[in-house]
Amino acid sequence: MAYLVLPMVRRRLADVLDGIQDLARLLHTEAGFIAIDTSFERAEEVALGAMRRTRGREWLSMQRYRKRQLREQVQERITTELAGVEWGTFLDRGHLTRLDLEDLRQSGMFARVERLTPRLAYLQVTRNPMDDLTERFERNLIAARRALSPVLMDQAVAFPAAPGASRGV
Repeated sequence: MAYLVLPMVRRRLADVLDGIQDLARLLHTEAGFIAIDTSFERAEEVALGAMRRTRGREWLSMQRYRKRQLREQVQERITTELAGVEWGTFLDRGHLTRLDLEDLRQSGMFARVERLTPRLAYLQVTRNPMDDLTERFERNLIAARRALSPVLMDQAVAFPAAPGASRGV
């Protein structure tokens, strides 16, 4: 398990993404993501799965917040299922056996779809990482979730309702 928290420097974005992809190859990454947040501390919370508050993150939908919490709780399943979709998402062999990268590329729901190694791919929802900090980004994520539905974890299974409680949609 590894994580990396970097400052966002737009003029160096291409170099940073290339470096992260190289690192993912070298580490034989099985799953991973790239997300943007408003400070180092907040980004570290996301990376560590310790995000406990949404105040100051009004752009973050409750569904996305819960998916980020879910990621930490289901570590044993991350090589075959995704807890959620982020601005950048790495897919491993366990995901790729149930997805067709060319279909994802043709869907138009991702700005980048790249095979990095025979067992590793990278998807990027939009070109601009700062989109991640906007409420409108959720529309992009809805489409991306639909495209990745064969490998998304069932949130209802991970967060079961208490006996006798009603489930909201």
